[in-house]
Amino acid sequence: MLEKIIKSINHKHVIYFTAIILLASYISILLVDLLNIFNSRALLQGLEIPILWNYLFREKGPIEIIQWIFLGAFTVTSAFTAFKLKEKGKRRERIFWTLFAIAGTIMLIEDAANIRHFAVRQLQLTWHTGKILELFFFGSIGIIMLAALIRYREEVFQHRTTAKLVILGFIFYGSAAFISGPSDLVGTTTVLGESLYSATTRIGGPGLIEVYEEVDQVAREIGGLDIRYRLVDFLVEESLELLGAAFLLASSLSYWKHIIRG
Repeated sequence: MLEKIIKSINHKHVIYFTAIILLASYISILLVDLLNIFNSRALLQGLEIPILWNYLFREKGPIEIIQWIFLGAFTVTSAFTAFKLKEKGKRRERIFWTLFAIAGTIMLIEDAANIRHFAVRQLQLTWHTGKILELFFFGSIGIIMLAALIRYREEVFQHRTTAKLVILGFIFYGSAAFISGPSDLVGTTTVLGESLYSATTRIGGPGLIEVYEEVDQVAREIGGLDIRYRLVDFLVEESLELLGAAFLLASSLSYWKHIIRG
């Protein structure tokens, strides 16, 4: 059953689907949040934060849920690939995909359960220490996958399509990890958030500025995230994570097809 499902999905399907979802999201944001076509912002008034990009890219929002599905599928496909490689007696390739399956499991559990944020709250860590913890956590996952990539690259990268997809997955997830942790420490988040704030309000005009200011006022009162931070933490980071998950899933599907043909 599982083998039939994996066989029926081509890695290109994942990439095309992701591109369509993100493009549709960005166009919707342009039409609703920025241009307010047909006074469409009014449709969001029932939301706690009446901004479409915030709704789509927030934690546990539609984009992140798709990302969880991709990570789960990547983990299962990697594990299934490792099992098939064991049957074929390909030890080194099997270890590579086993390590990727382990890393995928950790990424899915962390992203869905927000373990690092839970640890920060329970240990009552400072903001700076919490960011260092995030850096350590993402670095640990990265080391597992990077070690597998370096150690077993010759065998796995014989299939050039898989190689390209894995590298793209690393680039997008690495960029998201940077924004989640080190970016705050070096000030990149502030610069990027200010740039996005200016760009969106330049198009959205006074109406969008008013919405942003209302959200920021509430954020100051309750100690929540302001608009500039949300633009980076939600819109940018979640876009990069979705792309990273999509390319990692595509890489596992690509290699699965490769070993089946072989």
